[in-house]
Amino acid sequence: MNDLNVLYLDNFIKSNGANKLVNCVKVNFEKNEICPSSRWGHSASVYDDKMYILGGRNETDMSDLFLFDPETLKWSEITLSGRIPVPRRRHSAVFISSSLVMFGGFDGNFYNDLHALHLNDLRKNYI
Repeated sequence: MNDLNVLYLDNFIKSNGANKLVNCVKVNFEKNEICPSSRWGHSASVYDDKMYILGGRNETDMSDLFLFDPETLKWSEITLSGRIPVPRRRHSAVFISSSLVMFGGFDGNFYNDLHALHLNDLRKNYI
């Protein structure tokens, strides 16, 4: 599947859970619009109110990075350079400050490595 749904929790949070109504909107994308391919085993992390999807697997393992902006409801692909980790699935990723840190994963082999993508670096290099 390649679905994206946004749950708007503003009313729920403002009411401390008293308002049980949560607005759910399925985002529809145009045919030629940029968006990640369907996948599983990817990571999804949030930084600065944007969601980042890293790697995963469809027919093959991937090492791509996509950003979703819930304000514009648009995806953009981030081009990576430098020492990019091998494509993988089932890794963990979390933001520490403005760096996306990825650990481990699997592509037929198990990985015990650590990579950091520094988003403040305009070149988007892995170290």
